[in-house]
Amino acid sequence: MRMKISGAITAVFFLLVAGSLSLTLQAGNTTMGPDWDEDSNGGRDAGNTKGTAQEVKLATTNQVATITGKLKGQNGNLAGGEEPDYQDVYAVAITDPTTFEIRTTSPGGFSEFNSALFVFDSDGRPLLANRIAEQGTPSALVSNISTDGSFKIEQPGLIYIAIAGRDSFPLDEDGNIAFAFTNDLTDIVGPSQKFPSPLAGWTTGDPGDVGSYVIKLSSVGPIPPFCGAPNAGPCFQPNPLPFCSDVSCCQRVCEEDPFCCTVTWDSTCAARAETQCTDSCGDCAGDLNGDQRIGAEDLSYLLAYWGLSDQCADIKGDGIVGGDDLTVILEKWGTVCN
Repeated sequence: MRMKISGAITAVFFLLVAGSLSLTLQAGNTTMGPDWDEDSNGGRDAGNTKGTAQEVKLATTNQVATITGKLKGQNGNLAGGEEPDYQDVYAVAITDPTTFEIRTTSPGGFSEFNSALFVFDSDGRPLLANRIAEQGTPSALVSNISTDGSFKIEQPGLIYIAIAGRDSFPLDEDGNIAFAFTNDLTDIVGPSQKFPSPLAGWTTGDPGDVGSYVIKLSSVGPIPPFCGAPNAGPCFQPNPLPFCSDVSCCQRVCEEDPFCCTVTWDSTCAARAETQCTDSCGDCAGDLNGDQRIGAEDLSYLLAYWGLSDQCADIKGDGIVGGDDLTVILEKWGTVCN
């Protein structure tokens, strides 16, 4: 038998939902847009290593069109104790290696200085680099394959891209130049070592190059910022980005294996999800916490995942927690599972 809900209680429910929706929309407004500006990350300058890289994190898009920034050198607006700014590193994700490309060439790309571009893997190891797109220009271009065809990026996933002046070279942990540059500056080159070590620092040149730039991106996406982000992939399937779309499942897996929420949701993460996230939520629809009763705890659970994906709170099974699921809770309020 359906329970009648008083007008006062119903009003409270919908005030709670409205507040939850408002927070969701406000959060969404801060992450929308296909372009990324270095200053959009709270004003923090992109650093020059993996550990200080600026993470391009967006929740509402599968592609990023451009990255805009500036190398400020010695005289930039640097806080006390910061190093001079001659290189910028960003963490992004390759979504399709076959059409991957980053460039400062026009149309779309730009640099005020003689720019060079570099790509590193999720561990900071060198992949590909280019010092000049073509003779007579200040721009650079990196695709998914070296000019001589000996090295190729074949897997999607998290990467680090860097921009610097043409006379600034990345160094590995042994102090060696990380890429196998040739006498032809237009070559796209691979790592200098068969088993390369991660980026550790840079040569600067004297003086280092400074100025504004726009990196044009192709088949590059942002990193999902949290479990359940709209651009995170399904939990039971491997995908190149960290996190997955079901909040509670994602949190469970990442508590056991943080790699799944920091680098990529690989086959191991998907297998963990299959094992850990197939338990039942309760014996009847609306019993989200499994206590055999529909009430305040179930409502709290549902509101926590409002607008996201969760295997328990998505009672209707339409892929998102929302009004239809709330209706089930309200209609069955106070009832006990048979």
